[in-house]
Amino acid sequence: MTNSILSESTASTSGCEGSRDRQLVDLSQYADRLTPTSKGKYECPVCGGKNLSYSRTEPTKFKCFSGDCDSLEILKAIAPERFEKGQAHKTLKRSPAKKAKPAPIPESGELARLQCKPTPPQKHQDSKGKHTTYTYSDTQWVIRLDPAKGDRKRFTPHHINKGGQTIAKKGDKPWPLYKEEEAIANGSGKWILWVEGEQCTEALRWLQLVAIAFMGGANRTEKESAILRLQKAGIAGIARIRDNDKTGFKKSEEVANICHQVGMPTVELADYLPILEGKDIADLIKANLNNPEEIIEQLERAFGRAMDKTREAVENLPDDCPDKPEKKSASHYANDLFDEWRDRLAWDIQAGEWKWYGVEKPGLWSRCDVIEVEAVIRSCLDKEGKGYGAGLVASIERLMRSQFRVKQFDANPKLIPFIDGVFNLDSNSFSEHAPGYRLTWQLPRRYHSPDSGDFGSIAQWLDFVTYGDRNRQRMIECFIAAGIRGMSHLHKFLFLIGKGGTGKSTLVRLIEAIAGEENCWNGTIASLSDKHEIIDLKGKRFAIHDDQDSIRSCGLSEFKKSTGGMKLRGRHLHQNPVEFAPSALHVVTANYPIFHGSESQGAWLSRRIMTMAFDREGGPEVRSLESKFKAELPAFTRYLLSISSEEIEATLRGGGNDIAMSPAFWESKLRDSLPAWVNEHLVFDPTARTQIGSNCDEWKNDTYKPETSTLFGAYNHYCRGAGVKSALNLTNFTPTLKELFESLGWKVEAKRDSKARYLQGVRLRREDDSSPTILEILQGRSGSDDPSDGLVTTPVTTPEPLLCKDSDDYDGLISTIEELEKEEIDFSSQPPEKTENTLYEDDKPVTPVTTAPGQGFEPVTQPTPEPVTEPVTGNKGEDNLSAPETPSYRVGDLVEITDPSLEIAGEILPLGAKDESGRYLLVYVKKGKGVRGGSTCSISVAPHQFKSAPQANAEPLTETKSTLIGEIKMLIRNLSRNDVSEQEITDEAIATYGSADTSKFTEFQLHHFHSFLLGKWEAIPFDERL
Repeated sequence: MTNSILSESTASTSGCEGSRDRQLVDLSQYADRLTPTSKGKYECPVCGGKNLSYSRTEPTKFKCFSGDCDSLEILKAIAPERFEKGQAHKTLKRSPAKKAKPAPIPESGELARLQCKPTPPQKHQDSKGKHTTYTYSDTQWVIRLDPAKGDRKRFTPHHINKGGQTIAKKGDKPWPLYKEEEAIANGSGKWILWVEGEQCTEALRWLQLVAIAFMGGANRTEKESAILRLQKAGIAGIARIRDNDKTGFKKSEEVANICHQVGMPTVELADYLPILEGKDIADLIKANLNNPEEIIEQLERAFGRAMDKTREAVENLPDDCPDKPEKKSASHYANDLFDEWRDRLAWDIQAGEWKWYGVEKPGLWSRCDVIEVEAVIRSCLDKEGKGYGAGLVASIERLMRSQFRVKQFDANPKLIPFIDGVFNLDSNSFSEHAPGYRLTWQLPRRYHSPDSGDFGSIAQWLDFVTYGDRNRQRMIECFIAAGIRGMSHLHKFLFLIGKGGTGKSTLVRLIEAIAGEENCWNGTIASLSDKHEIIDLKGKRFAIHDDQDSIRSCGLSEFKKSTGGMKLRGRHLHQNPVEFAPSALHVVTANYPIFHGSESQGAWLSRRIMTMAFDREGGPEVRSLESKFKAELPAFTRYLLSISSEEIEATLRGGGNDIAMSPAFWESKLRDSLPAWVNEHLVFDPTARTQIGSNCDEWKNDTYKPETSTLFGAYNHYCRGAGVKSALNLTNFTPTLKELFESLGWKVEAKRDSKARYLQGVRLRREDDSSPTILEILQGRSGSDDPSDGLVTTPVTTPEPLLCKDSDDYDGLISTIEELEKEEIDFSSQPPEKTENTLYEDDKPVTPVTTAPGQGFEPVTQPTPEPVTEPVTGNKGEDNLSAPETPSYRVGDLVEITDPSLEIAGEILPLGAKDESGRYLLVYVKKGKGVRGGSTCSISVAPHQFKSAPQANAEPLTETKSTLIGEIKMLIRNLSRNDVSEQEITDEAIATYGSADTSKFTEFQLHHFHSFLLGKWEAIPFDERL
């Protein structure tokens, strides 16, 4: 707005000595004191801007277009002598004109709309930049230039004079409003929109809404005339949408004053629209080009609210409409802001920070800095047109916290937010976004996506890296599904171990793509100790620790808290600390074992870790995989949401409190001295008790004797021999050892008698003890439990002697018949891919554990005849002339299956005889997830499907063998609920019960058949005979 300075001069003139003349200051008189910057432009002495100019025809009019500086301040800087003390040159203060009372606002109104899509303005590009032509009339238009070099945009008015020449100036003829004819044609009886500039007008016209704008150089008289023309044409009112800056407030207030003077109803819509500071309505529309209907709805809602608020304010004005309004307090401003922003601002009590709704993403509450809230407060204060200080802004902000407070965000874990709405897991329904959901995260895709087909590429890749193991695939799926749901209460984390190129990073990127990178935290475990880093973990779905190095103490405490559901503490820079409960599931990847050291030996790690080995190389190219994955993410996400929470918990927790110990995990612990010593020198034996001891130098000068050694002495003897410098002291030895036993599933108790402390359940390994080590047991069981993942969900124990089991007046039998009846045995399940005979190693029998004299029986340890290793082909050959064409196999022979159609590999023990068709009935044990102890299965095998078999010779009945048969009879009698007398249990009955001809068994085979009936493999119920 052009400013004129009215000054008062008392300069003496002829005939006017001492008279006081009112005159305007001519700035051209001080042109020599101004610094030119460009043609017609000077440097402003107040703000230093380069856009001070004055009218050549009326030099009393001047303005600074850089900082909108006060004209009086400019004049004081240019001509300070006019304001020196004692001088008579003073500025006259004109009393402000009395504001007109606003026109009444009707009860209802409607925004005018265009009947069809309008024609956009002409645009063309050249070396200077982009030119846009805005047509006001047939002879008047404005060309906007957006320079290619990024300079400030320029507006040049053009007109055609009476001679038909095009002149690049405004001209003398009055200019209409931009799109005035269109507004009059479509706005009769309706409200039209006023905005600043042609670009904002075109943005609203794109929505088919009627909008106008004043020409850039229009003065107040021209604006008044234009509004009178609209009023005469029947326009019901003007809805203003100002720019959200200081100039926008001034221009909107000027239009409102003109409307008040002519009696035109007007309201301001910008107060109820989410226009950011420094932006305009065109920026808001540009940010939501894909949702024009949503913008129109926002404008309609803002129009309705503005009508109600303005109507109420106008009706409450006193009749005399005083010039000086009542002074408002900070609480009044806070109440006004609460009414306007209650659905868009919130104070998070738990986090101690502001959040606002729908700014970063639709339907999402995001963190808002205090400066942004203060900007909202300043915009409210600017409407009053009065000065204010920083203290008032701070007071209003503090008062607003109590009004906008929210106790908790993301309160409902059953709500899964997408871009286009929210999916409810409980009701299996989809709904639109709403501020009341209080959601702070969002999956980076639409729920209703056209790409929701299948996820064949993802499934094929998972099948490849897991060797087709469905259990491992289900574990991965349930883990990702748990992360999306924020199920950190499971207290589980995934540890992926394997060398490079085996798919670990591909799985991590798949997890990030599903959850969204913004919902994943990336960093090392050590960085969790940084309070500025750990605060970013708040609200995340996953915490990714990719290519993690060896872990020591740094960050392990916070990692333990995070995986255990404990609260963490962190803070943003220059802000107060915040305590929060993490919701992320952790994923750790490494090329080698990393969890070792005394800090990581506790049972907590064994309970929470899910180790998964990645060792399959040669998969598809990663880049092509990720491009295929991207198209299948919507379908895979919906599949993950279909998995129930109950199934997720059952899968990740292993169906209860079973401890999952894998060979890879146990091998990683062997880097520490205590697990390494336990692995090599301790044997689980429930009947044994070993003194703990306290002398670390027990065997320093003597020969080590495990028969008489204490545990602490043996451990320190091992450490000295292995070169371990930092062995555990006595204070930490026993607690750490007990935690290690707990992770292995060993039931070991620390007890004390009158002489010393001891551990019940373990003993030291002797030199002649051939019991397998813990690692060997795990590696053996991983083959029978699950061929690929190495996870074992049963306690890690050595072969158990008979007297170590609970007994009901019989050695080694199950406690009650009722428990036997509850045993579920799967006879119809298919055989596993690999069945390993744990009774043999390298075609030789393993020596069973010897029990105490007088308990059970004394097994015979002599080996069976060595098997024939040459394959039996059925044809006579020169090297094996005695081989029959059709080999004869007998019960108890050791055989190996080679036919791949049987899906059995390795060695099995046949317990059945030939049937009428000449096939053999083989009984084997199937172990795996969901099978309690192992399931006995049977299969019929033809002779040609065997690879090799020994020709066992008949053996005379010995005293030991007779004793074994007698015990087997007692077992059968017990299993049959004692309803069969011992005399009635013949060899035929034994064969019927066990599908085996025991009369032809060797003593060694009888021992294992005895163990079979006891339940070492699986006891077969009497009423479910094979």
